Amino acid sequence: MRDDLMAPIYELRAFPDAGGLMSYGPDYPALFRKTARHVDKILKGAKPADLPVEGPTEYELVINLQAAKSIGLNLPQSILARADELFDDMPSSDNVTTHFRVLLTLAFVNLLL
Repeated sequence: MRDDLMAPIYELRAFPDAGGLMSYGPDYPALFRKTARHVDKILKGAKPADLPVEGPTEYELVINLQAAKSIGLNLPQSILARADELFDDMPSSDNVTTHFRVLLTLAFVNLLL
């Protein structure tokens, strides 16, 4: 890898989908299912204070091999073997636009919370 380049690792999988190198973060669909179970318990009468505080337990590693190749990064086989998803194509401009819209929406929702 060239010395003047940084290889960021993102939390959201939308970044490598949009051309970034890799992401490692919570499996958001699994986290949303866990949240839905909590909401279900509350709607059935459970007191929120009686429910345990839970964090994510499932994480995913996504690697964009084309991005790694473009910066001259050779990833060890041990990292590649641990990846939940590997892909070797760069996204179309329409796909990038969609992913950045999703990222902006997530950022806005986080501001509201």
